[in-house]
Amino acid sequence: MTRFMPHGPRLVTVPLLLGVAVACNSGNQLEGPAAEVNKPNQKMSLPAVPTFDLPAPQGEFHGPKEMRVKGKRFLCDADPSKPTAKCVNVKIKGYVTYAYDCKTDLRREGMTAEEVDKLIEEDQSRCERAKFYIGDTPDTPPEKSIWVVDVPRPYTKRELDPQKGEFRKKESRTDPLKCDHDPKDIKKSPCPPYRVGDQIEIEGEWRLTSYHNERNSDGLLVYRTMKNITAEWEPPPPVPVDPTKAPAGGPAKLSPQDIVKKTGKSG
Repeated sequence: MTRFMPHGPRLVTVPLLLGVAVACNSGNQLEGPAAEVNKPNQKMSLPAVPTFDLPAPQGEFHGPKEMRVKGKRFLCDADPSKPTAKCVNVKIKGYVTYAYDCKTDLRREGMTAEEVDKLIEEDQSRCERAKFYIGDTPDTPPEKSIWVVDVPRPYTKRELDPQKGEFRKKESRTDPLKCDHDPKDIKKSPCPPYRVGDQIEIEGEWRLTSYHNERNSDGLLVYRTMKNITAEWEPPPPVPVDPTKAPAGGPAKLSPQDIVKKTGKSG
């Protein structure tokens, strides 16, 4: 009697075996795209390393970038709230890269120049204190320039008004932050002229905080005097003022520097 084994060997057809063999031999056709990896011998194109060289000093004058990078050694650490604090002035040479203009700042669309002048004459406090920035080149961005503060500004018409003006008499005009402007002859005017692009030589105190509480963590220059090379302007010799005499417009408002000279004391 013949028996059939229920679990005998299975038969595999030849076509199936051939298909498996072909798949193994052509495996490279089933691979994905090759990774985009540079070959070891291929050179990489790297950006140029920026230069950190400082402009060469110009005699006794320092450059704005030098003051921003290495200005800590020139910082005056005297407390600006103390009028007897004394600092050593530094000299800087550069180009005006930004100049604050109150008329431009206040003017709104549709306003005439006369309307802007009237606003300023009625209330000078609408304007910020005069200031400008200087850089090593005329195209230096303002954010990479240094800040010059406490720049003298011209007396306004209202301040010189015979009826209401506080400084109507010349002997009372001793405010170091104001000056008599002569629009007819800028070279004879004691007010320092400055426009964007002008090359100047300036002297002042290098501080973190000014006497009027302007602050800059990189340092700022408190104006003392300057020379405009482009405009061929130099400050006129100072007019001697007796601080013991009270002028008609009220007592003289001495600058911190003048108080130091008068008392001979330092903080």
